[in-house]
Amino acid sequence: MFLHIGAPITWVAAKDSDIPNWETREKFDPKESVTGHQLRKFFDYNYGECHVVGNIVRDTLEIGGIDLERIQFGLITHALNSHLLTEDADGFLGLGPQASRTNFERTFMDYMADQKLFGCRRFGFIFNNGVEGAGYIAFGNDVETHIKGELVFVDSTSVTNWQTELTKIMVGEHTVYVGARATLFDTLYKSVVLPSEVAKKINELLEPTGSVGPFTVMDCEMKQGLPDITFAFGSTQLVLKSHQYLARIKKDGRDYCVSIFAEADPTAFPFAIMGMSFISKFDTLFDLDLMRIGFASLGR
Repeated sequence: MFLHIGAPITWVAAKDSDIPNWETREKFDPKESVTGHQLRKFFDYNYGECHVVGNIVRDTLEIGGIDLERIQFGLITHALNSHLLTEDADGFLGLGPQASRTNFERTFMDYMADQKLFGCRRFGFIFNNGVEGAGYIAFGNDVETHIKGELVFVDSTSVTNWQTELTKIMVGEHTVYVGARATLFDTLYKSVVLPSEVAKKINELLEPTGSVGPFTVMDCEMKQGLPDITFAFGSTQLVLKSHQYLARIKKDGRDYCVSIFAEADPTAFPFAIMGMSFISKFDTLFDLDLMRIGFASLGR
């Protein structure tokens, strides 16, 4: 399951669905379950340009050895632009706050709290130092015991998603942005998506060597001489070191070193987005009761 913090929707593909690019993934047939039944409730949801459609099922889900009884989740029958769902997963586990209109009675985190699996609605991503993308998720009261380093908190400005305001960006001693840009934390995205003018300023200060597709190519050999980049969310500052904002990708059989900062048209794309390339540089605590996010930097 793909862990998605940007929405509260949990779903899997139906066994009889014909979704492009999903031929090899596990699919679910409610007829094979002795505990579940399909409800007469329709739902659809947009992930950017991807649109999923299906019905709502009530059944028992086993997640990490834990049985969650009588929970509602989606059974996807159709999807538009399914290739845009980035991860090769069998479904989406929604860890976002309750959206205003989803047709689901509860969120996944609500079900866990209702069944007394923990006393507070918290979860956190714990990333292994030095191993890109490796880590695990923790739930409930003891999330903080897993976190290495001191937590600093960013309050959410929304009750329906993990949203805050980006107030300043500095590249070393250079201020490249000051304002109050609405900003989402979302695991569906890999890059840090910024208004095109801001992303260009950042990348130009990093002495790029070219571009490949939407990415700005950098010289990874000189990363030790590159500056820290500081993101301010109100009074909370989060810092990325040079090795944390450079990534390696493969395109047309060649390896490239690129910046994680991607450009977006600010008129068509009103949010900045801190994707997994940002989130994974910290141990994190997402608190749905207090609607705030804690970050602990490991200086990886």
